Amino acid sequence: MREGFTDGEVLPCIFLKLLLCSGKSPKFVSLLKTEKAIMENYMAKAADAFLTGRPYGIHLDFKRRGFALFNHNLNELGNDLPGSVDTLPLEKFDVEDIPLCGEHIVRRENITDIFFYDEKSNPYSGNRVDMEKLRAYNKYIYPLSLILNRNL
Repeated sequence: MREGFTDGEVLPCIFLKLLLCSGKSPKFVSLLKTEKAIMENYMAKAADAFLTGRPYGIHLDFKRRGFALFNHNLNELGNDLPGSVDTLPLEKFDVEDIPLCGEHIVRRENITDIFFYDEKSNPYSGNRVDMEKLRAYNKYIYPLSLILNRNL
């Protein structure tokens, strides 16, 4: 590998040189660079949407008989500001009907927090979506969405 390049830069650099040698115009090469930047931006937006808009876990309060879904920032779904699970508003529900399954489960007195993924099992932890990790995540989310009667 050439000095000063990372693994992700070597291939595009070589590819661009081949395109220029093949007679492609600099406009075409510039367009490819723009397309790559757009795709990287799209992947970053998808990862951010997953972390803020999809459930990271569910907070079950058996004493007050309610639950709160929370995102990776421990805040309400869609809210990208950092928060605290204990301060989220509870939705009334028969919490005994909610399956107690997830990647990590924390029990304290009358409260149970279920986490559906962690840093190792996050489907968007790399530069692309890991479909196996996403399937594992959806195995927790699909039954929950049916029980709660909502799209998650």
